[in-house]
Amino acid sequence: MSHYILIFSLLFFASCSSLAPAKPLKKTYWSLIELNAHESSNVDHQPPIHLVFHINDNTLHGSDGCNTIRAHYVKSDESFSFTQIVSSRISCAKGSEQAQELLKALKDTNRLVIEGDEMFLYHKEQKIAGFEAKEDY
Repeated sequence: MSHYILIFSLLFFASCSSLAPAKPLKKTYWSLIELNAHESSNVDHQPPIHLVFHINDNTLHGSDGCNTIRAHYVKSDESFSFTQIVSSRISCAKGSEQAQELLKALKDTNRLVIEGDEMFLYHKEQKIAGFEAKEDY
């Protein structure tokens, strides 16, 4: 019996140690995978929806699928928020609703969590956006 407990313990601790470390917030290409509990989709012939946080300051750039985005962010131990959010004003035939939802999500964000290669934005306790780290940035 103790032999089985030993094997189970080893398997349990081995699985815990294999968790992927969290990707860094900065200089990672974060590709949108989920917005307001709906799977995200990129529109053909339009830029992929993404965010990239800069190394030297608390700014970011990205795309909402239609327009380029730039913003500042404020990070503390318990909160995270985006400020001074600006985007270009290019008219899009498709994807404009999702672009507006992303801008609203950025404005509403009050917490950011990174788990492995995924980043989640929250408003209060509700997850409002999910991103996946891409290696080829």
